[in-house]
This record gives sequence, C-alpha cells and structure tokens, in this order.
Amino acid sequence: MTRPTLALLLALTLPAAFADEAEPQAPPLHVVRSGPLTTGCQRDGLVRSDAAQRVVLQVEGETGRLEVASVGTALAAGGRVARGDVLLVVRAPDRARVLRGAREALEAARRQAALLQAEQAVALEAAKSAIEQADAGARDAARALERFTTLESAASLEDRALDEEAYANGVADQRDELGQLEKLYKGTQLAPDTKEIVLERARRDGRVAERRLALTKVYRTLHDQWQHPDRQRALEESARWTAGAAQRTRQGEQLAAVARAHALEAAGQALRDAEERLERLQGDEGRLTVVAPADGVVVASELRPGDALGAGQQITTLLDQARLVVEVAATEDDLRYLTPGRTVRVLLPAYPEVSLDGQVRDVAALGAPGADGRPAFRCVVALTGSGDGQPELLRLGVRARIEAEGEVVRRALTVPRRAVAERDGRTFVRVWTGERAQELEVVLGAGSRDLVQVVSGLVAGDRVVSGEAP
Repeated sequence: MTRPTLALLLALTLPAAFADEAEPQAPPLHVVRSGPLTTGCQRDGLVRSDAAQRVVLQVEGETGRLEVASVGTALAAGGRVARGDVLLVVRAPDRARVLRGAREALEAARRQAALLQAEQAVALEAAKSAIEQADAGARDAARALERFTTLESAASLEDRALDEEAYANGVADQRDELGQLEKLYKGTQLAPDTKEIVLERARRDGRVAERRLALTKVYRTLHDQWQHPDRQRALEESARWTAGAAQRTRQGEQLAAVARAHALEAAGQALRDAEERLERLQGDEGRLTVVAPADGVVVASELRPGDALGAGQQITTLLDQARLVVEVAATEDDLRYLTPGRTVRVLLPAYPEVSLDGQVRDVAALGAPGADGRPAFRCVVALTGSGDGQPELLRLGVRARIEAEGEVVRRALTVPRRAVAERDGRTFVRVWTGERAQELEVVLGAGSRDLVQVVSGLVAGDRVVSGEAP
C-alpha cells in the first residue's frame, strides 16, 4: 500500500472512531429575546346564515289527507331560490268533501244565529210584559194595604161598634115601650085578649132585639179579634209577597237576558269561526303550492312524490344570504381579543385574495368542552363590509378565518406556541443547556398566532426547544 492510500484510509476512519466523543446534536432551538409583540388571535370557522326561516306547510289541519304531488328542483337538490319559486306542490284528495262540510257547518251556524236572534226579540217582549204585570200586582197590593190602613181599618171597627150601639139602643127602646104599654093598658077597659096581644107583640119584639144585640156583639168580637187582624195581615203579606215576586221576576229576567246574550255571543262566535274556517280552507288552494317566502338558499329535502304530509309540517329551511356570519370556537386566551363589538378581519383560506370586514357580535357566556378538553366558547362574527377581494365568493359552509389584533407589548419575552406544553393545569417549556433539554415551568401572557409572551420562568438568551431534533 502506498503512503497516499494509507493517509486516505486514516482520514476516513479517524472521525468515525471519535464520533462518540463529539457534542450532542441540538434540536431546533428558539433564542428567547425581548422585543415588541403584536398580540392577537386567529381562529378558523365556517360561514353560515344568521337568518334561518322555517318553511312549513301552512294548510288547515282539517283539509284531510295530504301527499306530495311534485318536488321543485331547488328543494330536491338544495340551493339558491328567488322569492316565489315553487318548492313543493301538494295534493289533497279529500279537499272537496272537507269544503262541502265546512259550507254546511257555516249554513247551520247562520241558521242558529238567526233563530237565537228571533228568540231574543220574543223573550224581550215577554220579559217586559212579565215585569210590568209583576210591578202592577205589587203596586195594587201596596195600595190595598195603604187603603186599609188609612181608611178601611178604622171605618170597619167603627161600623161594628155603631151596629152594636144601635142594637143596644133598640133593646133599650123596646124595653121602654113595653113598660109604657103595660102602664097604659093597666087602667084601660080593653078586652083582655086585645091587651095581651099588644103586650105580647111588644115583648116578642123586645126579645128579638135582645137576641139581635147579642148576635151583634158576637159579630163585633169576631170582626175585631179575627176578621180585622186577618184582613190586615193578608194585605201586608200580599204587599210583601207581590213586591218580592216583582223583584224576583226582574232579577230572573235579568239573568235570562244575560244567558241569552251569552248564547247570542256564542252563536256569533261560532258563525265567525265557521266563516273563517271556510275562508282558510278555500285559501288552501293557493297554499297547497309551497313557494319560497324570500330570496335565499334552501336546504335539500328528502320529500318525494307520494310521500304523506301533515298540516304545519316543516318542508325545509330558508337561509338568508344577505345576513352571513362566521362562527368559530374561541379558547380562553382568545377571549382577550374576541369581545362583542370588536372589529376583526375575515379571510377565506380557499381564496387568499379575499379579505373582509367583520365585527364580533356575540360570545357565549358558557363554554363547552372542546376537542382538546379545554373549554371552547361559541363566537359569532357578523360581516359588516366588503373589504378587499371578491365577496361574491362567500358561500354558506365555506371555511373562513378570523384575525383579531390586540395591543402591542413593547418589551416581551416570547417563545413559539409550539414550544409550550401543558400538563395537569401547568405550563412547561424545554430549555437547552448545551447537553440536554431541561423542562421548566413558565407563566404565559398574551400572544399572537405563532408567539406567546413569557411572564415568568425564562430570561433573555435562554434557548428553548421549538421542535424535535432531526
């Protein structure tokens, strides 16, 4: 072997022999430095409509069996529609029978309302007459009582007293006459028979007068103690009863009038309901053709001809393209920048040339567990202007990215976000010491899409492992 060949072999083998004694190869490192940091966040989401309108089959529930006659092209495939575009045509086989029943119900309601109105007129006249009769009876009874109390009562008592006095006077007169006759005939020369006849007649008249006086006393007692009080009590009760009857008649007629009014109102409402029902059923002729209520995008439907339908059934959802928003899932860190009213930029990853204006409209107050286990907050960004690019490229379901800028931290120690690891609620980075990577716990602050501020745990000049060694 020549010297050049030996030298070449030595040159090739010596590095391999001393390889184990060389310094360990360092992984990709990031040197921690202090400098300005523009904070902010970036989140990806989807474009959707903020105005979703349910399109339903607005027909009467009594229309009968409903089924799909035909499905519009836009509804079958989903897509853009203009106001008035036909989405669905519905067939109602029982419609004629239902309409006929509605018309018959309307006629029955009209007849019932007319009958109750006629009965109301008759009842009003009858009630008026009954009240007048009851009031007249009450007035007559009251006047009879007043007449008896003021006139008849005292007069009847006085009349009986006068009768008794007159008969008592008659008895006294008869006795005087008999005594005079006896004196007169005592010294006369009349025949005995004649004297006896005259005297007997006088005695007989006296006995009759005495008996009439006794009977008069009985009648007076009967009148004063029985007939007169009974008459007064009967008149008082009659006045009270007739007055009460008149009041009850008036109250009864008032209640009957209320009941009749309610019946008339119910009949009127039934008539109006029947009219409205028939009108709605007749209007179903137009509603059996379901059209787009506005411009927008409809969600595809699985309805096909022959499928059964129900009144009020949802046909599809109409999305308004004029009210587009971007919905993203924000992290706890993002809440620094995504506050309601905050202005953000909206980008479309598929169209890098498009940049739109947006404004944070709403941020959920309650977070939900995200894919990584950390809480995520639903954030809605409304598109407020066209910005730069081609806004017509916006479509429902297109991926969108929002960027929100925060404050500028002038002197911030930063590390790449990919260099940060979390474990058990604590945050760590790996610092390269020249021989190996040492794990240190750090406290982070605000950041941007790629960098994050280190509040404590590192100093300037530290070399942080930002990725795995090649």
